Amino acid sequence: MAQNWQSRLDQARRLLDQGLTAQAVMSGGQILEDLFRWLYGELVPRLSPPEQEKVTRALADFGKSVGELTLGQLVGFFRKAELLDLAGRKLGRDFSFLRSAGDWIELRNRATHSGKPITRTEAEAFLGAVALYLERAGLTTPPSVTTGPLPPWHQVILPRRDIRAGGLDESVFAADLSDVVAGRGPLEYRDAVAFFHRTYFTRGLRHLLATVLSRLSGGTGDPVIQIQTPFGGGKTHSLIALYHLFRSRPDPEKVPGLEEILREAGLSALPEARVAVFVGTAADPLRGRTPWGAIAEQLGQYERLREHDERRLAPGKDLLHSLLGEEPTLILMDEIAEYVARCVQPSEIEKAPSTPEVGRAYQTQVLAFFQELTETVKVLPRCVLVATLPSSAPYGEEGERALLQLQRIFGRVEAIYTPVEGEEIYAVIRRRLFDEPEDPEMARRVAEAYMALYRELGEDVPAPAREPGYRDRMVKAYPFHPQVIDILLERWSTFPGFQRTRGVLRLLGLVVADLYQRGHPAPLIQPAHLNLAHPEIRQELLKHIGNEYEGVIATDITDGNARAQRLDRELGSEYARFGIASGLATAIFFASFSGGERRGVGIAELRLAVLREGIPPAIVGDALKRLEEELWYLHTEGGRYWFSSQPNLNRILIEREAEVREDEIYRELRSRLERIAGKELRVIVWPQNPEDVPDRRELQLAILPPERFRSTPSVETYIRELLERCGSVFRQYRNALLILTADAQEWPRMRGQLKRLLALQAIKSDKVLWRQLSSENRQEVDRRIQDVEGGLLRILQEAYRYIARAGKEGIEWLNLGLPTAGERASLMKRVLQHLEEEGILVKRLAPDQLLRKAMRPEEEEKPLSEILEAFRRYPELPMISGDEVIWESVRRGVREGLFSLRVGERVYYREEVPVEALANEAVLMRRTPEPPPPPPPPSRLSPEDLLWAMGEAEELPVSKIYQRLWAERGSAFPAEPIFREAFIAALREGWERGLFLVDPKPVGEPSGPSWEAVLAQGTLRRLKLPPPPSSPSSPGAYTLRARVPWERLSDFLRGVLMPLQRAGARLTLEIRLEARAEQGPFPRSVLEGTVRETLRQIGAQVLEEREEP
Repeated sequence: MAQNWQSRLDQARRLLDQGLTAQAVMSGGQILEDLFRWLYGELVPRLSPPEQEKVTRALADFGKSVGELTLGQLVGFFRKAELLDLAGRKLGRDFSFLRSAGDWIELRNRATHSGKPITRTEAEAFLGAVALYLERAGLTTPPSVTTGPLPPWHQVILPRRDIRAGGLDESVFAADLSDVVAGRGPLEYRDAVAFFHRTYFTRGLRHLLATVLSRLSGGTGDPVIQIQTPFGGGKTHSLIALYHLFRSRPDPEKVPGLEEILREAGLSALPEARVAVFVGTAADPLRGRTPWGAIAEQLGQYERLREHDERRLAPGKDLLHSLLGEEPTLILMDEIAEYVARCVQPSEIEKAPSTPEVGRAYQTQVLAFFQELTETVKVLPRCVLVATLPSSAPYGEEGERALLQLQRIFGRVEAIYTPVEGEEIYAVIRRRLFDEPEDPEMARRVAEAYMALYRELGEDVPAPAREPGYRDRMVKAYPFHPQVIDILLERWSTFPGFQRTRGVLRLLGLVVADLYQRGHPAPLIQPAHLNLAHPEIRQELLKHIGNEYEGVIATDITDGNARAQRLDRELGSEYARFGIASGLATAIFFASFSGGERRGVGIAELRLAVLREGIPPAIVGDALKRLEEELWYLHTEGGRYWFSSQPNLNRILIEREAEVREDEIYRELRSRLERIAGKELRVIVWPQNPEDVPDRRELQLAILPPERFRSTPSVETYIRELLERCGSVFRQYRNALLILTADAQEWPRMRGQLKRLLALQAIKSDKVLWRQLSSENRQEVDRRIQDVEGGLLRILQEAYRYIARAGKEGIEWLNLGLPTAGERASLMKRVLQHLEEEGILVKRLAPDQLLRKAMRPEEEEKPLSEILEAFRRYPELPMISGDEVIWESVRRGVREGLFSLRVGERVYYREEVPVEALANEAVLMRRTPEPPPPPPPPSRLSPEDLLWAMGEAEELPVSKIYQRLWAERGSAFPAEPIFREAFIAALREGWERGLFLVDPKPVGEPSGPSWEAVLAQGTLRRLKLPPPPSSPSSPGAYTLRARVPWERLSDFLRGVLMPLQRAGARLTLEIRLEARAEQGPFPRSVLEGTVRETLRQIGAQVLEEREEP
């Protein structure tokens, strides 16, 4: 069975893969219906007899078997019969999750009936929900909790020791050249071997080292090199590499990759060189050495420049040339833009704003020094100057000015190097954060598994993720998913304070430490796995976007009770196991921010952020739909999702709902009830006292307010008062009053929807707020109003389904049952329809029924006015829709000879009674002037009947003859289709016997039409038959004694008795009946209750009667 459910689900998903979204939803809907039917079949045999009886009564309200119920009806039936609660007790498994199945009824109906398009996201969400239902019902096998053959990332590659220990030292990501020179800072920066062990030689760094090596050895190479990247982009790290290379001179054999760099430079050993360092952030522009003084001091020639240093005047090129000389010299200058920006005396500028050069005197000398230095180095064959410049200016306006001037100076002579380019960042991160992997091939296996998933998803993931090159990126980025690093570099690094490589390393170091400590089970680290509850990780992000997002994270994403986490707990299954909702919310948050204008993330990218082995892909669409409905700060537009510190429509809606007053809800409910009550009869909405409902003969409906709902205290007492009294007097017309109410259990749902509607309307009517909403949010408000409006009609129809009326013994309760899907009938129409189906309200009343119900056996006559009053007053009689029901029954009974009607001195019998004769003085009489003829046979018409219906006419349309006979004889037939068959048979017989002609000719003649066509459009013409042979005289009497087969009795009545009656004969009929039992004696009830009772009712004179054993 489990395999069958799974195969059906797989088939639905294949339809979705083919783009057949509506068919996929219909297929999933059938699975969901069958799930309810399966549960019903499992549950019912385990119920006690009283419980089974309750379920049977609930099912009877739908008028169908369980196999015929639609999804909406199944949900309603299970709710009405409380089957989900019973299933939990009887089957030992919680099936309450199926309560949410009602959320999908509208989507299923759209797919089946409306023809409106179904989006892929909707279909995915629905199939994902169906898959969850099947799994939680135990009908499909849940995915394994482990990640199958793919091990968790930390079993393949271990984080660095300090990260594993949870004591991440963030200083290792903040390289400082001045600390290295001074012998301070982390060991892995101070020690050359440790430093190079953690350094990945990118293409840019290799080229930089080889160029400097070549130049210092007297070979070719750029003399002035500028390293320009964003903050934290690897500039300082490159300078430290140069410093250690020439100051520490490590053994090339102990530094992997260094020998290759030497070969690239055309060398076999490291050359010796002097190294001078100037770090602008460590130097003091006011009291410290000048850049030229610091360099001269490190080169051992400070005395040459002492005066220039002390007087803060830049030396000329000749002096610099003699200072540097021909000896190999490497000058490293870091953070010089910041230094130049600080070489200004703001107080001097403020004193003499007209001569700002006074305050900038020292800055001018520094810039002049850099100008002379670059020119000098350029002409020295074994000298190299390497300086770093940021891509954006520090210190605001002054920093921009300094950076611009430095770029002009260095731009004339330098070559620009970029230490880290493109995908090299992946290797840098791995080298800095992790030890070497135990199984290097595992990264490729993991990448291949993810790529197989992406190929299967097709266009549901971004196109680059399906290309072969993406596999290589995953291998390089392992154990991170490339998307994690891409988001950091492409979005977060655009914030001015985010230091690119340094910032990425710092944040990812925190992430790795957290996931390792928690034993994260996934094969890769994806955006969904960032733990925003970790204070340091959260703060690392918040410092760029603002602390106002602290509340956003706590409310929507993660604080133990955030809305996304609550969704995971409530929905269980994959949601709880994999943290789907909170993971998606985390991924959206991570991708929400950028220093530029781009914001948000699409569903295709979110699949990359969340999906891995064991997670059903369809769950992403379902989870996003629920996040949209539940989260307060999640925004969406154009298919992209992002978080903002501004509340979204959900939050605004919650706030507006809190402002809705109870009296507003009551007014809205009353208004809607007045609109949907209908105009078929008089309606009184929310009567407060019995006198609010007048005592009228005509049918009327009273609709009760919430405080008078069924099962509320004292409601039966109140209803009894309404039915029995009108003010201080007794109610006379009790059989003309209906009371409609709802069950008190329905009030919370009804109230919630009314409150939501009023809140949505308040949002739309708030002009200021409406202008602030995005166009997509405005459309969402309109859509929600439309949905709530449509849902309210159904909710009100479902709730207001209990009718109270006066019964023979107290109050009689009726249940209208749940409305069918899409039903839009008024409340009154539903009430009338149900009463008609139950036989309580009649629009036609057979004359014999009128006689039995309106007159006691001993009554011979009764005024018609009293009969009309009785049907309005007494609950034991049927309700009538109007007086015309009784009038028509009387006219028909008189016409058929069942009784007579006296109006003054005039007695009507076997004739039409004019409507105007049915006045108050009309009296219905049981006795008739003569015994009534036997009733017409129920199932046959003769050609003579057709001729009789023509009257004196020689030619008439067949349809008119049909209408006359139907009006006269239709009541004798069970249904009109049977009468129609009898009519066509008589028509055919008369034509074949030559009693009349029909035009056009029927089938049998060349190209003749069908008999149905003759009935619809043909004409019947009476044939003038030759007179019968003349006899000496026509008889004045006729006596017949014959044995007639009982099965031909109807023919005897039509062909013998009725023609004689139509000829004006007064018939006297004596019947001799002999009935012999063939299988046991007759039941006494047949003789007494049927045969003899009928003889009495028709006024038969029994001449002889005997019984034999």
